[in-house]
Amino acid sequence: MNPTFFLLLIFLSQAVLGAEKSSLMSKQQLGTALFFDANLSANRNQSCATCHNPSQAFVDPRENKFARAVSEGSIDGRFGNRNSPSLTYTSKIPKFGVDINGDYRGGFFYDGRAKDMQSQIAITLFNKNEMALKNPQELLSRIKENNDYILSFETYFGADVFDDPDRTIKAVASLIVAYESGPLFSLFTSR
Repeated sequence: MNPTFFLLLIFLSQAVLGAEKSSLMSKQQLGTALFFDANLSANRNQSCATCHNPSQAFVDPRENKFARAVSEGSIDGRFGNRNSPSLTYTSKIPKFGVDINGDYRGGFFYDGRAKDMQSQIAITLFNKNEMALKNPQELLSRIKENNDYILSFETYFGADVFDDPDRTIKAVASLIVAYESGPLFSLFTSR
């Protein structure tokens, strides 16, 4: 066998094998990837970033028949109850609760039904007018389609993270929170 051909064959086989290997992402990188992943919506057409556009202070700039008063979800013609609010400084919002004066504070959504950022993310993934995933198993299947996700999830949350869809939801939400808690969301640049 020609030595040059043999070396070329080894090189190409390593390139192919290397292309199939997964790479471990940091938690914030993984949260960023999830935030921008349209595969996590019913029709694989909408990511968190669709309605929380980073170039528009994390609000939804898309025009629609309601003059942007509401945001359109993954399923064509379905709209949420309002335009998506900015995500800036959301990591500074306290958990929903009652303060020492008996006043309600913190939480997410107008009625506080999501006590914290993780709850808000989980609700949005399965809301029929937003990301519109049918159930936790569908989210689990979408995550498992990505080899980089599998490696990273198993590294950070244990090899059994995919055994329980609820555990997978909590992992997804915590990773997106890691991204949303980064400096890009809390610039503190106003004067």
